[in-house]
Amino acid sequence: MNNNDNSTFNKLPASILSNIFVLTQTPDLSLLNKNMHYVSQQVDAVSKYIFQYALSNSEDSLDSNLRTIFESYTRIQMNETIVVLALNNSSISTTKPI
Repeated sequence: MNNNDNSTFNKLPASILSNIFVLTQTPDLSLLNKNMHYVSQQVDAVSKYIFQYALSNSEDSLDSNLRTIFESYTRIQMNETIVVLALNNSSISTTKPI
């Protein structure tokens, strides 16, 4: 990617960058540039990422997947806001786009 491409990417709004981060389920995108790193650290993006990740595992129920994530990653569990947002997302219809 040359500098012009990166410059264009940097001009994308945070909402689009957040959706890219959440829907690709690629944590390494946070290393792409400062804007993507900033977006990947936002509580809303993290909670949506967790919810999308939990949805992607269809072997278990959504609640079971969320519980497993929170038990495995105690730093996430300690952030009450992220937990509340992820649980709120789980109560929204899964057909509604993030």
